[in-house]
Amino acid sequence: MAKAICFTGFSASGKTTLAKQLAKKLEFPFFSIGNTEFEISRTLGYNSIQERYDVEGIDTYAKLIPYFIESIKEKCLDGIVIESIYDEELLGEIIKEFRPENVTLIRIGCRRRNRLLRYVNRQNVSREQAKKELYRRDAEKRFLGLNSVLEHATLSYRNDNGNPNFSLFLETLQYSHITSSYKSIVCSPDSEVMFTL
Repeated sequence: MAKAICFTGFSASGKTTLAKQLAKKLEFPFFSIGNTEFEISRTLGYNSIQERYDVEGIDTYAKLIPYFIESIKEKCLDGIVIESIYDEELLGEIIKEFRPENVTLIRIGCRRRNRLLRYVNRQNVSREQAKKELYRRDAEKRFLGLNSVLEHATLSYRNDNGNPNFSLFLETLQYSHITSSYKSIVCSPDSEVMFTL
């Protein structure tokens, strides 16, 4: 059965960078919910997801869940890395599609000041603009159910060095053959945990 490795967390925490690098390392396809939603918004004539939410309402996100699931199924062979899981209904559909034992949900955390610096550098905006944008994005994600999704995380990884360090992430998530059962040793600055996926 195929594996789904899902990344969740707030904006500018490094989840996209780490998810892409993990997908490349595992030779799994990468699927970004956020990028897909952005492309859908553009196709509908909006300049941004926010603009679509302003016009149609943020609850229109739920209408996209069947499309996300179909797209994930089309891309997935032995496994897939999925980034930007914010909605509990979407997580539930992924678990239903792949079965609970084949889904790993990785929570990427980061200090707010580091997220702010990452956003300023990535978007080339002022610190004040970045604060407002991150506040707005955080509120959207909470509305969609991010806090509930975070509670379901199989693994939490703190990315407090400012920029995602893939080598450190791999040390945290050591794996053997991902397409079969594997064990991971999870090491964070605070603890060391062993679990079987």
